[in-house]
Amino acid sequence: MLTREFLAAVEEQVLPRLPRPPVGTVIRASLLQLHWGVPAVHYEVWVQRRSERVEVGLHFEGPTEFSRAALAGLLDERPLLLAELGPGWEAEDWTVSWSRVHRTVRAATLDGGAVEECAASLARLAGATLEYVTAVGAPEPAARGDSAGRRRTSSPHRRRRGRLMP
Repeated sequence: MLTREFLAAVEEQVLPRLPRPPVGTVIRASLLQLHWGVPAVHYEVWVQRRSERVEVGLHFEGPTEFSRAALAGLLDERPLLLAELGPGWEAEDWTVSWSRVHRTVRAATLDGGAVEECAASLARLAGATLEYVTAVGAPEPAARGDSAGRRRTSSPHRRRRGRLMP
């Protein structure tokens, strides 16, 4: 299946499973994003063909303070979130200013099984976090000099990451 067909199939399967319809959805290149009014806070399915993986996640992609506070607030509000979601889920400050809750799905081929697994994972994540996501609000505009999160940090000392669930 082509990447775009895969993402469209995930979207088709996940929409009826969501607690309520998203305000916006977009498929571009290797991404499917769904948001509920704040595009900087969105659910994402990201196909990474070269590594035969698909990431399913909730992304906070605003200025550093917003993204980190949003993730910390979610984990404070739902301290057992990762345990409820099941094995393989992680929470991390992903770049200099972006944070996320995500899991990786192995997908050597983009087929019906991978569509189902990604749609089920996305629905589970949205079911557990959508109330928080819709209450978190929009980030303030980025301060001058604040990278909008577009570059990854290369030093593990600048990036807090940890598997929070075995």
